[in-house]
Amino acid sequence: MAAGTFYNHFPTVDDFVAALAQDVGRGIEIGQATLAEIENDPAARVAIGALQLLRMAEADPVGASAFVSLVATLPEFRARVRTLVQDAIVDGVTNDCFDVHAGHAPTDAILGAVLQSMRSIILGEATYTEAATIVGLLLRLLGVPHDKVDAITARATAVATEQDP
Repeated sequence: MAAGTFYNHFPTVDDFVAALAQDVGRGIEIGQATLAEIENDPAARVAIGALQLLRMAEADPVGASAFVSLVATLPEFRARVRTLVQDAIVDGVTNDCFDVHAGHAPTDAILGAVLQSMRSIILGEATYTEAATIVGLLLRLLGVPHDKVDAITARATAVATEQDP
Protein backbone atom coordinates (compact mmCIF):
# COMPACT_ATOMS: atom_id res chain seq x y z
CA MET A 1 0.00 0.00 0.00
CA ALA A 2 1.29 3.42 -0.86
CA ALA A 3 1.91 5.84 1.98
CA GLY A 4 -0.59 8.27 0.47
CA THR A 5 -3.29 5.62 0.49
CA PHE A 6 -2.57 4.83 4.13
CA TYR A 7 -2.74 8.49 5.15
CA ASN A 8 -6.00 8.96 3.22
CA HIS A 9 -7.55 6.55 5.71
CA PHE A 10 -5.52 7.34 8.84
CA PRO A 11 -4.13 10.82 9.51
CA THR A 12 -1.39 9.38 11.76
CA VAL A 13 0.09 6.03 12.70
CA ASP A 14 -1.42 6.53 16.16
CA ASP A 15 -4.87 6.79 14.57
CA PHE A 16 -4.22 3.50 12.78
CA VAL A 17 -3.14 1.80 16.02
CA ALA A 18 -6.22 3.16 17.82
CA ALA A 19 -8.49 1.84 15.04
CA LEU A 20 -6.73 -1.53 15.18
CA ALA A 21 -7.16 -1.68 18.97
CA GLN A 22 -10.84 -0.80 18.61
CA ASP A 23 -11.42 -3.58 16.05
CA VAL A 24 -9.49 -6.19 18.05
CA GLY A 25 -11.30 -5.22 21.25
CA ARG A 26 -14.67 -5.45 19.54
CA GLY A 27 -13.73 -8.88 18.15
CA ILE A 28 -12.77 -10.14 21.60
CA GLU A 29 -16.01 -8.87 23.10
CA ILE A 30 -18.06 -10.53 20.34
CA GLY A 31 -16.13 -13.76 20.87
CA GLN A 32 -16.76 -13.62 24.61
CA ALA A 33 -20.50 -13.04 24.08
CA THR A 34 -20.69 -15.90 21.58
CA LEU A 35 -18.82 -18.19 23.94
CA ALA A 36 -21.23 -17.34 26.77
CA GLU A 37 -24.07 -18.55 24.53
CA ILE A 38 -22.53 -21.96 23.89
CA GLU A 39 -20.81 -22.69 27.22
CA ASN A 40 -22.46 -22.35 30.63
CA ASP A 41 -19.45 -23.17 32.82
CA PRO A 42 -17.39 -20.03 33.63
CA ALA A 43 -14.28 -22.17 34.23
CA ALA A 44 -14.61 -23.73 30.79
CA ARG A 45 -15.09 -20.27 29.25
CA VAL A 46 -11.85 -19.03 30.83
CA ALA A 47 -10.07 -22.16 29.61
CA ILE A 48 -11.49 -21.83 26.08
CA GLY A 49 -10.53 -18.16 25.87
CA ALA A 50 -6.97 -18.95 26.94
CA LEU A 51 -6.76 -21.83 24.46
CA GLN A 52 -7.99 -19.61 21.63
CA LEU A 53 -5.34 -16.99 22.36
CA LEU A 54 -2.63 -19.65 22.56
CA ARG A 55 -3.85 -21.16 19.28
CA MET A 56 -3.68 -17.72 17.67
CA ALA A 57 -0.06 -17.40 18.83
CA GLU A 58 0.82 -20.52 16.85
CA ALA A 59 -1.49 -20.08 13.85
CA ASP A 60 -1.11 -16.31 13.40
CA PRO A 61 2.07 -15.11 15.11
CA VAL A 62 1.84 -11.67 13.48
CA GLY A 63 -1.72 -11.13 14.74
CA ALA A 64 -0.82 -12.53 18.14
CA SER A 65 2.23 -10.26 18.34
CA ALA A 66 -0.01 -7.30 17.52
CA PHE A 67 -2.41 -8.33 20.29
CA VAL A 68 0.39 -8.69 22.85
CA SER A 69 1.89 -5.35 21.76
CA LEU A 70 -1.47 -3.58 22.01
CA VAL A 71 -1.95 -4.89 25.55
CA ALA A 72 1.57 -3.81 26.47
CA THR A 73 1.51 -0.32 24.94
CA LEU A 74 -2.05 1.01 24.97
CA PRO A 75 -3.45 1.65 28.45
CA GLU A 76 -7.03 1.87 27.15
CA PHE A 77 -6.78 -1.44 25.34
CA ARG A 78 -5.08 -3.09 28.31
CA ALA A 79 -7.88 -1.82 30.57
CA ARG A 80 -10.48 -3.23 28.18
CA VAL A 81 -8.82 -6.65 28.11
CA ARG A 82 -8.30 -6.63 31.89
CA THR A 83 -12.00 -5.85 32.36
CA LEU A 84 -12.98 -8.81 30.19
CA VAL A 85 -10.69 -11.11 32.17
CA GLN A 86 -11.87 -9.70 35.49
CA ASP A 87 -15.53 -10.10 34.46
CA ALA A 88 -14.85 -13.75 33.61
CA ILE A 89 -13.26 -14.29 37.01
CA VAL A 90 -16.13 -12.53 38.81
CA ASP A 91 -18.56 -14.78 36.94
CA GLY A 92 -16.61 -17.83 38.08
CA VAL A 93 -16.51 -16.63 41.69
CA THR A 94 -20.24 -15.80 41.63
CA ASN A 95 -21.04 -19.27 40.30
CA ASP A 96 -18.79 -21.00 42.88
CA CYS A 97 -16.40 -22.24 40.18
CA PHE A 98 -13.38 -20.31 41.46
CA ASP A 99 -12.09 -20.23 45.01
CA VAL A 100 -10.41 -16.82 44.81
CA HIS A 101 -11.46 -13.29 45.57
CA ALA A 102 -12.12 -11.37 42.39
CA GLY A 103 -9.76 -8.45 41.97
CA HIS A 104 -6.57 -7.23 40.39
CA ALA A 105 -4.26 -10.02 41.59
CA PRO A 106 -6.07 -12.98 39.95
CA THR A 107 -6.82 -10.87 36.86
CA ASP A 108 -3.18 -9.90 36.44
CA ALA A 109 -1.99 -13.45 37.15
CA ILE A 110 -4.27 -14.96 34.48
CA LEU A 111 -3.66 -12.25 31.90
CA GLY A 112 0.09 -12.26 32.54
CA ALA A 113 0.34 -16.04 32.25
CA VAL A 114 -1.59 -16.09 28.98
CA LEU A 115 0.38 -13.21 27.46
CA GLN A 116 3.73 -14.73 28.46
CA SER A 117 2.66 -18.10 27.09
CA MET A 118 1.65 -16.41 23.83
CA ARG A 119 5.08 -14.76 23.66
CA SER A 120 6.79 -18.10 24.24
CA ILE A 121 4.82 -19.69 21.40
CA ILE A 122 5.43 -16.73 19.08
CA LEU A 123 9.19 -16.92 19.77
CA GLY A 124 9.28 -20.68 19.23
CA GLU A 125 10.19 -21.39 22.86
CA ALA A 126 6.97 -23.38 23.34
CA THR A 127 4.23 -24.87 21.18
CA TYR A 128 0.47 -25.15 21.35
CA THR A 129 0.88 -28.75 22.52
CA GLU A 130 1.60 -27.27 25.96
CA ALA A 131 -1.65 -25.28 26.00
CA ALA A 132 -3.63 -27.85 28.00
CA THR A 133 -0.96 -27.81 30.70
CA ILE A 134 -1.06 -24.01 30.81
CA VAL A 135 -4.86 -24.03 31.07
CA GLY A 136 -4.69 -26.59 33.88
CA LEU A 137 -2.33 -24.29 35.77
CA LEU A 138 -4.65 -21.32 35.22
CA LEU A 139 -7.63 -23.26 36.55
CA ARG A 140 -5.67 -24.37 39.61
CA LEU A 141 -4.58 -20.78 40.18
CA LEU A 142 -8.24 -19.77 40.21
CA GLY A 143 -8.99 -22.41 42.80
CA VAL A 144 -10.78 -24.96 40.65
CA PRO A 145 -10.70 -28.27 42.55
CA HIS A 146 -7.91 -30.54 41.28
CA ASP A 147 -10.35 -33.36 40.55
CA LYS A 148 -12.27 -31.09 38.11
CA VAL A 149 -9.35 -29.51 36.25
CA ASP A 150 -8.74 -32.36 33.77
CA ALA A 151 -12.41 -32.64 32.79
CA ILE A 152 -12.76 -28.87 32.30
CA THR A 153 -9.54 -28.74 30.30
CA ALA A 154 -10.69 -31.63 28.09
CA ARG A 155 -14.08 -29.97 27.49
CA ALA A 156 -12.42 -26.63 26.72
CA THR A 157 -9.97 -28.28 24.34
CA ALA A 158 -12.84 -29.96 22.49
CA VAL A 159 -14.74 -26.68 22.15
CA ALA A 160 -11.62 -24.72 21.14
CA THR A 161 -10.81 -27.36 18.54
CA GLU A 162 -14.33 -27.08 17.09
CA GLN A 163 -13.74 -23.32 16.78
CA ASP A 164 -10.52 -23.77 14.79
CA PRO A 165 -10.74 -22.74 11.14
